Amino acid sequence: MNRRTWVLAFVLGFAIGNANGADQRIERLLDSIEDVETGGMTDEQKKNAVGDGGKSRGPYQISYAYYLDATRSVDVTNSWADYSRVVAQKRASRQVVLSYWRKYALSALQKGDAKILCRVHNGGPRGHRKASTNAYWKKVKASLR
Repeated sequence: MNRRTWVLAFVLGFAIGNANGADQRIERLLDSIEDVETGGMTDEQKKNAVGDGGKSRGPYQISYAYYLDATRSVDVTNSWADYSRVVAQKRASRQVVLSYWRKYALSALQKGDAKILCRVHNGGPRGHRKASTNAYWKKVKASLR
């Protein structure tokens, strides 16, 4: 991880506070989301994973819009190059997901509500209300076991 990516991961980690790694349920959920998004790929392949017609990248299939939204309140540059570098790094991209959840699903994050967190990750800020995210949740839930 280069210095700029490390600084971004550190700043994002600081921004999300105690939610970072404190809860094993959240860690397991992140592992399951990674498995559903890029299951069967090697770690090297996950770095370069591209989905959603080229819109999403990395082990958590984070779109540029998701990245910008998650990092908007953090004092970082939000260039395409930064996005591409960050989402390719597992640790840094986890911080992006956690930052997004802190912004849109703080109560669920604090409670460890995997269903809401998963559906927000997949469907956006109101993803937990969208019927279209139920199938995704079922895949992640199966992976959690």
